[in-house]
Amino acid sequence: MPFKNIACANAQVASSLHGNIEVGTALDNVEQLVEEQALDPLRSDK
Repeated sequence: MPFKNIACANAQVASSLHGNIEVGTALDNVEQLVEEQALDPLRSDK
């Protein structure tokens, strides 16, 4: 059944996109934390 294969392919693409979005969100969060730490006058890098 070709439709079943298309559905599986679509599910894989959706899963892959979801994973990419999660990675992008995680990187945004890390970037935000780094910026916040750089602006924190009480933070020491000792």
